[in-house]
Amino acid sequence: MGVSELLQLLGDAIDDPEEESFLLFTGPIPSSNLGFIDSKAKDIEISVNGQDLSIQQSPGLLTANLAGGTTGAVVWKVTPAFASWIADSENILTKTLVISPKSVVIELGSGVSGLVALTLGQQVAKYIATDQSYVLKILRHNIESNWPSRKRSKLSKDWTTSLEILELDWETTLTSDLPLLIPELQQAPSQAGGLDLIIACDCIYNEALIPSFVSTCADLCGLRRKFSVELESGMDAHPPTLCIIAQQLRSAVIFEEWLRVFHQKFNVWRIPDVMLSQDLKEGTGFVIHIGILR
Repeated sequence: MGVSELLQLLGDAIDDPEEESFLLFTGPIPSSNLGFIDSKAKDIEISVNGQDLSIQQSPGLLTANLAGGTTGAVVWKVTPAFASWIADSENILTKTLVISPKSVVIELGSGVSGLVALTLGQQVAKYIATDQSYVLKILRHNIESNWPSRKRSKLSKDWTTSLEILELDWETTLTSDLPLLIPELQQAPSQAGGLDLIIACDCIYNEALIPSFVSTCADLCGLRRKFSVELESGMDAHPPTLCIIAQQLRSAVIFEEWLRVFHQKFNVWRIPDVMLSQDLKEGTGFVIHIGILR
């Protein structure tokens, strides 16, 4: 079981980005403004898979004029739905063992909420939540205040043992430095180095950032391939890093440009409705793609 079984279930990869965009944007897409849950609330209450979370936002920061953008200052509607889906034990990624207690996962553009980190982070060996520097203080607060305590759950571990918060700017951070910061990215020769999973939830919104975003995804996926070459023996048994992109369908132009650039470096599949929760199926305005570095 693993990536090969998952790909068999997904079927043929996407061949034509323009056709994929046409299929998605000619279907029903509900109007939900830009996709905020509540851009004016300083605190919002969210339930994810039975876990009640109190999430702090920064409405003031959302309107600030920062060069790298400030969209990570609030929670977007696709994030709770995606967090619930990917952390569910019946998720196709878990059932095929693509996600397991041994997995090392990195999230790009985590935003202030930490919702995916708070849910999936409890189920894997290492979860690395990353974003620009302005996000990290509130992100850390939300994780610290919502992580299950040992008093509430005997199975819970301290969040610092399995979760890392790092600054990662797609335009400026050297991904080659990550293995120096995260020991789990460098493993013994009998194990796979690099990452098992890269997650990005609603990060496709600015056409100017698409090249650097895709390059960061490719560089991170390449870490395992790099270690595989260096370690030489037994590396064929280690699966490739999987890149999972969840997003709200807003602009056909921006989506198609992202997919065109992403498709140049990755083989890409769309996760079909039969594998998704009701909150993510066709008609919700959300879509999830999986990529494997070519």
